[in-house]
Amino acid sequence: MFTNEKDARERLIENEELIFTVLLASKSDDIDVETQNNWQKLWNELNVKNEIKLTENRIISSFKNTILSKRNKTLSKYRELIYEEYSKII
Repeated sequence: MFTNEKDARERLIENEELIFTVLLASKSDDIDVETQNNWQKLWNELNVKNEIKLTENRIISSFKNTILSKRNKTLSKYRELIYEEYSKII
């Protein structure tokens, strides 16, 4: 997520599951409350748009829909925040 040459939008979309997994890991009792709150805030901000159901089997997640609506410059800042917070968990 942090080293390939794709733009921030592509990297975030490709790593939605990893970001969600780290969010869940941040809820562990041995993680400080500030880090837990930062992860929850990031997740909430990146999930403001509604999920879109295209067909019975195809859905655009709230995360992806939100990412697609934001500017790449803004997403680069989110990516940097995720990197900072990720290093506190892993």
